[in-house]
Amino acid sequence: DVDEAIELVTDRVEEGNVTTCYDEIGLPVLRMATTDHTSVATAAHRHRVVIGMDALLDEMHEQHPPADADAGSRPSVVCIGGKWEVDNLAARMLTHAMTRAGQVAAYRPAGAVTADYVDGLDLDDADIVFISYFTSEPEMQARHFCRRLRRRWPDAKIVLALWNAAPQMQQEGAGESLGATAVVTSMAEAVLQAADLAGNAAGEGFLEAPTPADDRARVAALHSSGALDPRARSLFDVAAKRAADIFDVPMALVS
Repeated sequence: DVDEAIELVTDRVEEGNVTTCYDEIGLPVLRMATTDHTSVATAAHRHRVVIGMDALLDEMHEQHPPADADAGSRPSVVCIGGKWEVDNLAARMLTHAMTRAGQVAAYRPAGAVTADYVDGLDLDDADIVFISYFTSEPEMQARHFCRRLRRRWPDAKIVLALWNAAPQMQQEGAGESLGATAVVTSMAEAVLQAADLAGNAAGEGFLEAPTPADDRARVAALHSSGALDPRARSLFDVAAKRAADIFDVPMALVS
């Protein structure tokens, strides 16, 4: 029920932010729709999902408009649907999350990756391009799309948003093998990646860390500790992997 879905999402956003809501509710719904597409979903089911999600996203945009940005600015971040309608819906979510984080972002729907379609994407002013895919095997499609974009805009930073990425596609350097700058698998990761590539601080949901009175001494102690020595990274990697193995979790961090 679309009205119930809108009410549910509205209540959830009041407890957190738009990006978290899309990660915890929006993407799982689209993953479910993707899984059911060829098994139990009828054409009527698929139509209802698309129409309902479009209405929900329209409501989200009205309730949570973009953060302040220069009026009339050309988008520096463009989010494109990879192939299917669910890819478009995720790209719309990502565009909204980007604007909430202070990025000037725009959405482009999927289409057959022809020369005319690529020219019509209008990416002349875009610094970062996200391409959204729900397929678990996006390699062939993504490589072709990246190749076409690189020919037209060789300096653009292309990030693949692989919402159903297999483990091997989440490894470091996986994006480069497909012609992309990076790979992300969540809305929050995409927002942080955009901020990093744009050289900006992270947006919504992050507070500026306070600077203590003895900060100079703290920085001096950090440098003298040897923790910033590049040779120490392998030690940290070993410690993090050991912690992850012991606690049976996919990732651990060393602070």
